[in-house]
Amino acid sequence: MPERVSWVRIPPSPPGLIRCGILSIESTTAMPELLIHPEESEESKFHSPLEERDKSDSLRQLEQQLGGSSPRVEGEGDERHMVLPREPYTLYEHALHRPETRFHLADLKKLDPETHEHTMGVTQNAVALAWINRHLEGITAEDIKILAQAGFLHDIGKLDLPKLQQNDKKGNLTDEMVLAHQVKRRFKSDERKKVKLHSHPLLSVRRLQREHPVDDPRILALVALHHQLQEYPTLSSSDAESVMVDLGIHSKEDRKKIRILQQFLEAGDKFDAMDNYRPYREGEEPPTPKEIEDDIKKNFIKRGANPKFAYQIMDLYYPDRYQTPEYQDNTVPR
Repeated sequence: MPERVSWVRIPPSPPGLIRCGILSIESTTAMPELLIHPEESEESKFHSPLEERDKSDSLRQLEQQLGGSSPRVEGEGDERHMVLPREPYTLYEHALHRPETRFHLADLKKLDPETHEHTMGVTQNAVALAWINRHLEGITAEDIKILAQAGFLHDIGKLDLPKLQQNDKKGNLTDEMVLAHQVKRRFKSDERKKVKLHSHPLLSVRRLQREHPVDDPRILALVALHHQLQEYPTLSSSDAESVMVDLGIHSKEDRKKIRILQQFLEAGDKFDAMDNYRPYREGEEPPTPKEIEDDIKKNFIKRGANPKFAYQIMDLYYPDRYQTPEYQDNTVPR
């Protein structure tokens, strides 16, 4: 199985292109080193250089920068890759250095390194999609920061799943499915709201409420709903609304924005799960771009996913590799 390329450490660099996985970042100034995985020491785990800046001023400045240049494709053949401006990943870094984010990621890296690596890829994907669609969807710098933090924390609940048999002959997550089917879970005791969630998103929310708590209900809602179209059965829109209200999001506008951000997160999650090695698929060959497209069409778009976001994430990693009409209509603007 080929080694997966991921964001581990971006060394100091002069102006120019910074390669991060398959994507690239364009920097017009020299960049300091960015630590993508948190350090293990207690001293560094909770310290963030961003804590010494005025965060509100920083976000306002980034908001102005989000006008940015358009993505572009570089390279030839299988080496073709998308180049994005630096600004969206500054927000990625901003979310990464939140103390509660660093605490939970340190646990995840130590106890479940494969899921930790997956989490980094998912967040990269979601941030890229949000930035690409920021004008059409009214996405702000604050929204991308919230989305990035939810991306880093969305699978932390997998640490609370029982360590039983991890797969059946078809590579399905059988134990988690059993938990999801057998246990009716809800956020409040109201018997009228028996919202059944895939077990690990809810376990993630519970852990985030329990240990080094995350107090922003928007982040908790994104974590809770990141498998909305992959529930057993698919979680309805009304159930998703109930989850958001139960978590304390009473504004219709806020819930509407969460629904948009949730689509970025779920599309990024689905693609990374398909495109990269997962421990329950040991021995399988990596899927081809065509196999990825077929799976996403069958098991994601047909279940209600926005085809634009699904095809854009494929275009980010495999620019100009697909020839179907659906893909041609939903490529990343450049």
